[in-house]
Amino acid sequence: MTATFVNVALPQDLYSQLESAAKQLEKSAETLLTETLQLILATNSQFLYQPKPEGEIPDTIRNDIASLEMYDTDELKKIAASEMSLDNQDRMEELSDLQKQRTLTSVEADMLEQMRLDYGHVMLRKARAFALLADRGYPLPAY
Repeated sequence: MTATFVNVALPQDLYSQLESAAKQLEKSAETLLTETLQLILATNSQFLYQPKPEGEIPDTIRNDIASLEMYDTDELKKIAASEMSLDNQDRMEELSDLQKQRTLTSVEADMLEQMRLDYGHVMLRKARAFALLADRGYPLPAY
């Protein structure tokens, strides 16, 4: 696969969120950004993207992201402002740190995987909501 390198200026807060999300998902910021863009473009019918099987996004999440196009502006603004609860973020970080120290129990591993999936879902919803708002002429927030 060939790659094209693109320099994009991001507000520092947005980049910090990207780095934080990537760390929680144990991915590089570049990988997470690429996967997010692929998902966003895949939900737009004019693009034909087929994800790799190992990185495939569950149909429930893919369908949810695609359905955001039908939301009104106020609903999209709420989604764009949403976040995973701080308690869940803290617990996910604790489990990630614990995983570096020892093998997680099956319950812990399942919990961490579900929390990562939930976190990714929130981030994808936010990204798609921002993209739809921008398409509708609303400026992205300044960070």
